[in-house]
Amino acid sequence: MKRILYLIFMASILSLHSCVKDEENIFDSSSSERMAEALTEYDSILTEAPNGWVMSYYPEEDHSIGGYVFLCSFNSDGEVTVASEITTDNYEPGDQVTSLYKLISDEGPVLSFDTYNEIFHYFSEPSSSDVDGYSGDYEFVFTSVSSDSIIMKGKKYENKIIMTPLEEGVDWGEYIQKILDIEESSAFGTYNLFLNNSQEDTVATVTQSGRAFEFEYADGDEKTTEQVSFIYTTTGIRFYEPFSIDGVTMENFDWDSNNSTFVCTDSNVTATIVVDLPENYLYYSDYIGTWTFSYYYGTTAVTVSEKVKNKTLLVSGLDFDFIMNYDPATGTVDIVTQDVGTYNGYIIRLCPWDTSAGYYTWGSGCGLVSTWSEDEDNFELTFSDNGVWGSYTATGLLFRQFTSSGSAAGNYSGGTYRFRNISMVKQ
Repeated sequence: MKRILYLIFMASILSLHSCVKDEENIFDSSSSERMAEALTEYDSILTEAPNGWVMSYYPEEDHSIGGYVFLCSFNSDGEVTVASEITTDNYEPGDQVTSLYKLISDEGPVLSFDTYNEIFHYFSEPSSSDVDGYSGDYEFVFTSVSSDSIIMKGKKYENKIIMTPLEEGVDWGEYIQKILDIEESSAFGTYNLFLNNSQEDTVATVTQSGRAFEFEYADGDEKTTEQVSFIYTTTGIRFYEPFSIDGVTMENFDWDSNNSTFVCTDSNVTATIVVDLPENYLYYSDYIGTWTFSYYYGTTAVTVSEKVKNKTLLVSGLDFDFIMNYDPATGTVDIVTQDVGTYNGYIIRLCPWDTSAGYYTWGSGCGLVSTWSEDEDNFELTFSDNGVWGSYTATGLLFRQFTSSGSAAGNYSGGTYRFRNISMVKQ
């Protein structure tokens, strides 16, 4: 009997060994060999795109600041040339920088931009105030690869990254400029969402903050808000992921500049996001021209010209030129603390001034914001405190002198230095 049991036991062991051997033989190569084959294949796909790839890149863990486009061209020498719509310390949108890349095995097949590239590492580079920078990845785990589309996720922050081939013959600079043009022409800030060709009932109010929309809409008796990040394309915008409301799911929109409207281009979807401007809204171009700059002590003719379109304006005519910032959401401009030039070895800084309290500040963001008279025949701007300076109220501006180390050194001594109760009348 013991012999029979022994034979049964041995038979079962041999059977198990056979199963294990069969399991091991499912693949013709080892896992390391399969990984090497995959990396070789993926590298070939990367390098064989004749005009490179369009990368939709999202920094930040919650992709709250939206997405940005990088153009990437890989070659067989392990080099990648990158251009983008972003501006860095040394490069303008469309400029190209070449660095190295490699494909490695780490949590799966990984694309690593492993040598410093000022453009590509813009979002991952740490700063003195934030060790994570903009929480951007520079290593990506492949999740789906073909010659038509590559989908990856950031190794650290796990945002979805998509690359598609850039069509042959498309100029990189022109491609990026189209993206910048869309961003510029659609920068308003407040919109309404309409569905199914209805322009009467607003489905949701939409507020833009950077490259994200906040949709606010009724959900039963409750108000719901939902943030949707997006990236600019050459024709409009694309959401990070599809957004659904009232049974309608949408993702891709073209910008109709004539009607100031984003039009959904998804199949079988009729949806528009229409600009909703405040009453008596002033456009960027309304500020450009010749003005009379008035203050308690006198008047001066100044010229307001384009600096960065739809963002900043240059005011010339005082002893130093200064910048006004344009807010496309409200149609207003503000004047905040800024360095405007040098005099006798000093840095000249435009500082907000509380004329009643007798204090001034060089705190960042403090200053004055405009209000329009709403009179076309007497086109006047008045300026009041923008609410940033705590318990103090800015009612004027000073040109102040500072040393290179940042110490205050008195008022500007070369001319008019104080401006109180400011207004501007367009000529």
